[in-house]
Amino acid sequence: MIVYSYGCKPPHVNMPLVEEQLSKAHAYHNKLVEIARAHRVVREEGLLKHEAYAAAVKMHSEALARLEEARAELKALRSAAHEGEVRGAKLGSEGKALLDRIKVLREEEKVLRQAARDLRGEAKLVHAVLLADADARSDAGRKAARAACGLYWGSYLLVERAVDAAVKTPGGANFRRWTGDGHLGVQLQHGLAVRDLLAGHDTRAQLVEAPPLPRTVTKKDGRVVVLPARERPDEHRVLRFRIGSSGRAPVWAEVRVNIHRPLPEGASVKWIQVVRTRTAGRDRWGVRITLEEAGAVPSRAGLPMVALDLGWRRLPEVGVRVAYGVGTDGNVFQLVLPEEVIAGWKKACDLRSIRDKLLNEVLEVLCTFRKSAPDAPPWFRERTQHAHAWRSPGRLVALARAWKDARFDGDRAVFTRVWEWSGGRGDRHLWTWEANQRRGVLARRDDMYAKFAALLCRRYGSVVIEDFDLTAPGIGRAPVAEHGTADLGSPHRVLGAPGKLRERIKVTSAREGVGVLTLPAANTTRRCHACGLVRAFPAAEELHHRCSGCGAEWDQDENAAKNLLADALREHRGGAPRPETTRAPKSAWSRRKTAKAERKGDAAGAEDGGARAAAIK
Repeated sequence: MIVYSYGCKPPHVNMPLVEEQLSKAHAYHNKLVEIARAHRVVREEGLLKHEAYAAAVKMHSEALARLEEARAELKALRSAAHEGEVRGAKLGSEGKALLDRIKVLREEEKVLRQAARDLRGEAKLVHAVLLADADARSDAGRKAARAACGLYWGSYLLVERAVDAAVKTPGGANFRRWTGDGHLGVQLQHGLAVRDLLAGHDTRAQLVEAPPLPRTVTKKDGRVVVLPARERPDEHRVLRFRIGSSGRAPVWAEVRVNIHRPLPEGASVKWIQVVRTRTAGRDRWGVRITLEEAGAVPSRAGLPMVALDLGWRRLPEVGVRVAYGVGTDGNVFQLVLPEEVIAGWKKACDLRSIRDKLLNEVLEVLCTFRKSAPDAPPWFRERTQHAHAWRSPGRLVALARAWKDARFDGDRAVFTRVWEWSGGRGDRHLWTWEANQRRGVLARRDDMYAKFAALLCRRYGSVVIEDFDLTAPGIGRAPVAEHGTADLGSPHRVLGAPGKLRERIKVTSAREGVGVLTLPAANTTRRCHACGLVRAFPAAEELHHRCSGCGAEWDQDENAAKNLLADALREHRGGAPRPETTRAPKSAWSRRKTAKAERKGDAAGAEDGGARAAAIK
């Protein structure tokens, strides 16, 4: 399966109907989310009728609350330390005691979580009838919502697929506000040959030649001269996709598409989607054609293997490292987002900061005026009651538009300030700039990821990656900055996006017939690839580390990749994994010295919070 993506013009046939279908798809999505959330609550209430499971859940919740409280204390302590004269000062005995407490609480929470999970299965068996009844009511609600949604069946299948995928995530499905984004789809059951799609005879979708381009010229005297129509290039086509029915006849919507990449002749079309994304109030349309290509997947047998350590690490004057690879062919390489990409992302963040600053200034003026104008109209006082807590510029823009048609005495200065802020050279200008800046940077990053994945799949027959959980606690925290810098927070995490790179590698590997092996990420950084010694160290602060066991010095990302490769080779060959060693020196003096170093290393590693800058474990 492969997806071909093209840009296209807005629909020029049945555009109002397309807008209606997009709006109905959004409403249908939120309705399914409402049903899913209610179903989740009912199931959980049914499971809590099992006394043992309810008690286990309560104990786990209390343990989790204690853990979060301790983490909050540690965060406050670190903030106080950073406010001192020496940035990054040690936490002292109080901090070490708190770290030890967090470690104990973390283990306690883990045990209680597993206990609740085990009892949950027992509760499902005991209350199977009640849960089955809840499932039946949920299914009935979904069927009723589908019947009332008013969507063409391909479009509602896309909505259902998206909601079902979101329900399986730890956070569950969330409601979406209407932004104008959406997609409509046509499912081609059993597939449609590309030649049949181009022929224009199918009643579900057609990709036909674009009509000649009409040409007119307006003379200086006002006369309109019609010139001979100009033929469009061969790649210019019109996509007709079905969005409804009139009796048994199809109701079409049409978009003009530039097929810059020809569709493979022997492929079969499975899905066609028309997508609209809105960036800073500007619509962008696109077409996605999902194909099933004929022929066998090329064999990659005999090609070397590569192991990748994925993550994000800020390298001064270089960029953000997001992957480090080691291959069995001896090649060592890394994927780095260059400084110009980092600068572009920082520019978008700076624009957002400017917008927030200007918004706060205008809100301060507005709130001051509200306090000094008790005779303001009731609608104004009611609408601005919580203006001091506004964080969205859209609220102030909506107020300005309503205020324009309902002016009152004494509002001239404040209204002018608010209106100028919302005007073309105010927040709207900065909003457009920021959104397009961010979109351009992310597009370049995604292009780099796609090319990197394609290069790997052409050169190697199998890829080894870490099986890290992107939803685990602590994944989204900013690690301690390297080399005394503090610019390694969430902006770099969002830009680096190791999860996106991992998914791109998986998709490309599946298409090219490259095997993907996922291995646990535990201790891949702390374990020396040369001797196998596992030792904690401040990974966020030390890019290069010297092993205390054998004296080998290595880049910690390269070390992690080599460990992954070695583990994969042992598993691939069917051999027993090499045990992780904790070798002790022979002499008593050496044992005491090593134990002291281990205690310091463990404390530093715990102080790091388990989050290293190189990779997310």
